[in-house]
Amino acid sequence: ACLEELVRHGDPAVFNQVFEHQKLNPYFSCKKRLGYLLWLAASQNQVAIMLVLLDANAEINVAQNDQYLCDFVTKNWPEQMFVRVLKVFACNNNLAAVSVMLEKRPKLVDVPDEAGITALMLAVSMADKALVKILLEKGANPNLAFASGQTAISIAADNNDQELLALFNTHQTVSNQVANFFGSLFNRRAPDADPASAPMGSFKKA
Repeated sequence: ACLEELVRHGDPAVFNQVFEHQKLNPYFSCKKRLGYLLWLAASQNQVAIMLVLLDANAEINVAQNDQYLCDFVTKNWPEQMFVRVLKVFACNNNLAAVSVMLEKRPKLVDVPDEAGITALMLAVSMADKALVKILLEKGANPNLAFASGQTAISIAADNNDQELLALFNTHQTVSNQVANFFGSLFNRRAPDADPASAPMGSFKKA
């Protein structure tokens, strides 16, 4: 129970030191066992300990009280902690976890971390095309500027990553087509219809 107590009440540095000595033991290195500790760390808001366990390939799909780690994090954690864990999953190429988290809280897809970096910028810097695609599908903005003025697109351009640039171009084309479609629906309204003066519910469908 030593590791559990350190997760609940201990210093992350002490946990890391003890964990380094115990992780060679097959019992402690079991992914499900590490997954339980990971879930416990999440429930105690111990992000630093979570990082250690994720680096050790802890199983993230271990449930406690029928609640999975991603569900717990998305429902209970404040914005910045959510973003930190999202980026940890991104760095570990855990696409399923990233997707689940953003399905729960899609508005946080472009929230930067303390350094001003978004998940999409991180994915582009890692040249992780599968992750970039997921983030774009979840609504990430490739034109959002980093503190230095860089965007996800400019990072891809600086790296001469033609595949990512093509992916961004396709995404932008699809976005424009959707915008044009809804714009055309708006323009097809009767020309004498005045949205400011018309009573609620008076507009007919195009």
